[in-house]
Amino acid sequence: MDGHRDNRQQQQRFLRGLEEHLCTALTWLFLVGLFMLGRVLWILMLRGYLTGDAPVSDIPLALLQGFRVDAVVATYLLLPTIVVVFVGFPFAWSHRVAAVLRAVPVAFVCLTFPLLAVGSVRYFETFGDTFNIRVFDVLAGNVHHVFDIAVKQYQLATYLPLSLVVSGMLWSLYRRATRSRPALPGWVRARRWNRTAQIGLGTCLALLTAMSLRGSIGLRPLMHRDSCVTSQWVLNQGVLNPYFAIKCAWKQHRRAVRFEVGQDYLQRIDLPTASRLVSQYTATSQPDWSPGTDWSPGTAPETGGDSSQTFITAQAPIPQRPVPLAGRSAPLAGRDQHPINFRHPVVARQAAGPKNGPPSHVFILFIESYDAWPFLDEYRPLHLVEEGRRLARHGLHLASFLPGSDNSVDSFMVAVQGLHDTHKYKQQKLPTSFPTTFQRLGYRTRSINAFGIHADTGKQMIEQQGFEEAYFCHDIQPGGETNHNTVHDRTLYRFVESLAFDRPTLNVIYPQSYHAPFDLDLAAEGCILPPYPAELRSPNNHDERQRRLAYGHLKYSDRCMGEFVAKMIRRFPRALFVITGDHFCRNPISKDMGIYEQYAVPLILYGPQILQGHRFPERAAGSHLDLVATVTELTAPAGFRYHALGHNLLKPRQHSVAVGTDHVILGRSIFCLKGSGRRENLPWNASPPGSSPSSVITLGQARRVHDAFHGLSYALAKDALTNGVPATAEAPTTDAMPSPIEGGPWSMDRFATETGSPATTRR
Repeated sequence: MDGHRDNRQQQQRFLRGLEEHLCTALTWLFLVGLFMLGRVLWILMLRGYLTGDAPVSDIPLALLQGFRVDAVVATYLLLPTIVVVFVGFPFAWSHRVAAVLRAVPVAFVCLTFPLLAVGSVRYFETFGDTFNIRVFDVLAGNVHHVFDIAVKQYQLATYLPLSLVVSGMLWSLYRRATRSRPALPGWVRARRWNRTAQIGLGTCLALLTAMSLRGSIGLRPLMHRDSCVTSQWVLNQGVLNPYFAIKCAWKQHRRAVRFEVGQDYLQRIDLPTASRLVSQYTATSQPDWSPGTDWSPGTAPETGGDSSQTFITAQAPIPQRPVPLAGRSAPLAGRDQHPINFRHPVVARQAAGPKNGPPSHVFILFIESYDAWPFLDEYRPLHLVEEGRRLARHGLHLASFLPGSDNSVDSFMVAVQGLHDTHKYKQQKLPTSFPTTFQRLGYRTRSINAFGIHADTGKQMIEQQGFEEAYFCHDIQPGGETNHNTVHDRTLYRFVESLAFDRPTLNVIYPQSYHAPFDLDLAAEGCILPPYPAELRSPNNHDERQRRLAYGHLKYSDRCMGEFVAKMIRRFPRALFVITGDHFCRNPISKDMGIYEQYAVPLILYGPQILQGHRFPERAAGSHLDLVATVTELTAPAGFRYHALGHNLLKPRQHSVAVGTDHVILGRSIFCLKGSGRRENLPWNASPPGSSPSSVITLGQARRVHDAFHGLSYALAKDALTNGVPATAEAPTTDAMPSPIEGGPWSMDRFATETGSPATTRR
């Protein structure tokens, strides 16, 4: 009798446990349904980003894959509830605890999801991605700045109350849906659940939970890269709900802190192959395609209709031929036996000597969001970059140019250090960097920045690079001119003008006026942008009012830059100006811009006396990676040995290549390597498909070149962090390098003649 009663009590406890699991399942469905609703709204709000050739099947594919992501997130949120019910179902207290554990994540989602859903849409419109590693980089020391942008540019003050209202409605809906406990079906209650049946059902539920946590029944769990299931980037990004995206971003951030991100490249390409590819793509001589070259079957070089360009296939061995050291990396014979450090010949350079002598001062203007698309003829009616156009006409303008990365910090590191994928949190001054090379040439190195010292990552990054002088907002105008602790461009340039120029200087200047929040008095500056002309109006355009406000700041930034260059070239006729943008477009005019318009930045070199007789070679292409080599070759005396991974852009080479992050220019094409990747012709390449070398370059080849440069950069940077910089790399052989002051590139008497004043002390 007692045994029968015990069995009945055990049966009742088991059924109560099943009821709790049923309540959890309904809560799971509520969360997944909410996430799916958010995805549908994402697609509707961003439908303008869908291309005309999008197949109808892409949207169902995105929704189905999104369901897998939502299942993972919902299961993780409810995992504590599931565990408590599994373990504690024999005890009455477990049901009360389970109810609380269900309510907490639902309340959290109801409170945060409306704001995150809208925020992810705005984030995509600004950065072209859902939440990613940039979120944590931006928040580092800049919370006030980010909040200010959210309030002013993205109307957080409007969305927040509305979000709270929606949150309350969602919570009310959940409470009404779960007010009464769901009843188990009669056949479940009527069944006698012996110990074996209970264990069997529990095992099935545990397996179902594990499968939901993994989002997969395969050998590996659902991962970020599994979002790329359609031909449309916007749909692939919509697959990731905000919580899953933030989790992936945090993992990526932790990998960046541990300096592991670059290992992804080395999993796809080995270092000997990377070094040979990089050596070949920076070569300036004709490769040896002689019949005696030992090509493996099917790996001979592919060529298009233009014999002046030859491109290496993804698997082709690199033929070796002795070439001069000047202006390029040393040749690598056979299999590469050199250890990957700064003694490696792939970074060895020897200057040919400047045609017109060295510049008295070098000014690198690293302008916030200074895009390439306003320089295209179709956008000329907007008159956004008239000063940039003027300097491009009278100087040198390279249109096929990519930023080092998609954000300010990483792009700055690439431009200054001359390497991709260095450790921005720990990396010290490297042999390939501007400060290293120009200090050896006798230049005073400066970094002048419009942002405040509260931008901790930026301050740390700049100080670690070895600049002799570093200035921030508090040095220029304490308190700044904006409520996010920055100064506007005119104030920044006037401060630069006030510095001492008693000896040669390298000045890396970072203006910030074309950065949200946009709070400049455009009327006072005469920079109010009129309505778009008819030919630029399109249903796919972003909000014109907001864009005209932003473009007014671009016009102001461009004008201040032109004024500064005009003043300083009159003051220092032998100065050299290097003008580029820090990263690609944050404020595209329309949602259907091509790859080039979305991601490219310009490169303008200006300095009539220094650049006389120079021009960019036909079909030249480059990126921030190439700045160190290019500027050094315009400055250093013949025989000066230095380090660089990039190429002198003024020197012809057989392979037109520009390597950014996730983007590559090869020949007449630009490639976006995000997701499954895509290729487009450059805007000025009107050749029909099949008639140019670009027609034989595949995404796989572009990705291989990209990974070679990034993998080699990462290996060099990691070796420097682990083992230090080899002594021979810190001080390369200088048998051809005179003293930087006496008899070297600089004579103080000659310098005093240009400045009209004797040497003075540093400011």
